Amino acid sequence: MYDGLYRYLAYRIPNRADAEDAVANTALLAWKNLAQHNADRGSIEEWMMGIAKNQVRMYWRNHRPCSSLNEIEHLFADDATPIDHIVNDQMTLERIFVELDSEQKALLALHYIDGIPYNDIALMFDATPTQLRKKVSRALHAIRNQFSFFVE
Repeated sequence: MYDGLYRYLAYRIPNRADAEDAVANTALLAWKNLAQHNADRGSIEEWMMGIAKNQVRMYWRNHRPCSSLNEIEHLFADDATPIDHIVNDQMTLERIFVELDSEQKALLALHYIDGIPYNDIALMFDATPTQLRKKVSRALHAIRNQFSFFVE
């Protein structure tokens, strides 16, 4: 019965380790509740497949895929960007970041992506907030000059 259970669960649970755990849980639950099996309602294989089906439900209940509204709100906008423009923009951003040195990347990521104020970043870099503002300003100026077609 292991092969059939494994095939059933592996097809429905994408992670191999989780599918193997579901097979083990199915066997354990079947063993613990063997006295509850009613032969009039079906064979032992059918009963175990019912337990396996519940394992799949439990897996997806606990691993429910979700996205925050902030991640997908642009899809509902009236001026939603077609996917090819999004891919091109992503590739351009990656190209921009390749051109930056590691300090510039870190400063831009800390300030614009993570939202950390210059005063806190200054403590990390052992610099003054004014120095960091200048470095970020210079990096942005270089990006604007090199990628004027992309940066507004």
